[in-house]
Order: sequence, then C-alpha cells, then structure tokens
Amino acid sequence: MASDFQIGIGEHRAPPGTHICHFGTPGTGPRIAVNLIATGLGSGERCLLVGDDSFAQPVLRRLRSRKIDVDAALKQRSLIRLHGQETGVELFASIVSHLENPSPAGARLVGSPRWNKRGWPSLGDLLAFETLLEQVASSYHALFFCFFDRQAAPSEAMDLHPKTIVGKEIVENSRYLAPTEMRHHLRLTFSGK
Repeated sequence: MASDFQIGIGEHRAPPGTHICHFGTPGTGPRIAVNLIATGLGSGERCLLVGDDSFAQPVLRRLRSRKIDVDAALKQRSLIRLHGQETGVELFASIVSHLENPSPAGARLVGSPRWNKRGWPSLGDLLAFETLLEQVASSYHALFFCFFDRQAAPSEAMDLHPKTIVGKEIVENSRYLAPTEMRHHLRLTFSGK
C-alpha cells in the first residue's frame, strides 16, 4: 500500500487516515468531489460516495462527463454509493463495513452528511458521527473528505476536521478539536451542565 495518497487537488498528497472538510456551496462541493473520486479511481482505490441525491447525482454526472465509466465502477465495487441510512450510527457501520477489505491501493470516502432526508441530522448526531469517523480514520488505509453547505451546516461541524480545503489548497484547521476534546464538549453540551 502507498505511504501517502495523491488527493486530487493540485499536487497535494496526504497520508492514510487524513480527514479533510470543505465548507462551500452546493455547487462547489460536487465539483471538488469529482476530482477527488476521479483521482482515487485512477489510482485503483475503492471510493465511497456518501450522500443523498442532491450531492451524489451531480458528482456522478460530472464523472460521466469526464468519460469515467461510472456504471462499471459501481458494478466492480471500485465506486460504492452509500445513501439512505437514517442515523449516523447506521451510516458509520456501513462505511466501516466497506473499509474492512479495501483495495491494495487504499480507499477514500467522499461525502456530504445529510443521510438522505430533508435538512440535517441533529447537531449531537452529526458531532458524534464526525468524532467517531475522526477516531477510526487512522485505522484504515483511507482518506476521508466531508463536504458541507456553509449556509446550512452547523459551524461546529468544522471543529471536527484537522484540515480544510480552501480554494486549491489544503490547510490546517485552527478550529480543530481532537476527538477526546470533542467528546468532553459533547458531554458538557448535551448533559445540560
């Protein structure tokens, strides 16, 4: 397995377990996601596309417009579409099950956590999900990319990502809270203390 991955944004590379977010618009997220998935497929990685139709369909259309055989990739399971889970726990279990036996080249997850329903999950569910994802990220030979609509997503979601995509750069997130810090924050916030 490779010691690091070509990300798909400029010449940036990242080690396995890297967890990156993008806070943008419903239009910019899918455009960036296409580059990330195309790079992963081109490198022989398993790519997980997580999100409802409003996120996934523009990504799939753009992949097809780049002459990527999306139907073959889905059939061969090099591209896996995850959607329809009702809770963060269900989504997390589905993600982990697909990361258990990755391609020798590794895997990457590209997603927008809306869980196929109107609006967003509860803040507690979103923060708990992202905290779990951050904790297991280093256990798998994978990259993790989360896309948020900055108009709709709670700003706290940004706190859970050590790196962010800003334009064509990957930068350290000064707001990042490690999983242990976030668990403490969640306990205080939701226990009413």
